[in-house]
Amino acid sequence: MKTIIFLCVVASMNHYGQEKSTLSKILEGAHQPIGTSNTSMQTIDVCAGDKIPEGYVIIFQGHSSNCRYSSSPAPNFDRVSQPSDNLLVCSQSKVPNGFVLTNVERTSSCNSYGTTATNSFRINLPKNNMEICYNSPIPSGFHIVRKGSSMKCPNYSATGTNTVFISNQ
Repeated sequence: MKTIIFLCVVASMNHYGQEKSTLSKILEGAHQPIGTSNTSMQTIDVCAGDKIPEGYVIIFQGHSSNCRYSSSPAPNFDRVSQPSDNLLVCSQSKVPNGFVLTNVERTSSCNSYGTTATNSFRINLPKNNMEICYNSPIPSGFHIVRKGSSMKCPNYSATGTNTVFISNQ
């Protein structure tokens, strides 16, 4: 079941002359007054350029009349979420602590800034003998056991390596 949360706007102005919402004060700068949550994932919409809450990653970029620059065709808000296993994350985020990068993708959910390059990556919780992209952080308690190659990761070459296998044993 999906729940939509509407927050009241308080009489406070940001540096753009726009009113700040209660959520803005909580998030120190996010002035999008609507947040959504459901039983599997909590998401928050944050106007582009505002601070994303610590520990959250961008999962969607879009356009909202509730955020500044609403007349621009470029996305002006980010939908953010706390990280979870097998989550597709926009490449403007970093791989969160305790997670690994398992592949890169191109999706319409994330801004590509007019290029055809990949614009997102998939994060997963680490598992024993898991293949991850070579540019992924290695979580605490894990070590590299061998190298590999996968078309799912950046810089693929049939004769080179662009992945590593990790183990916690």
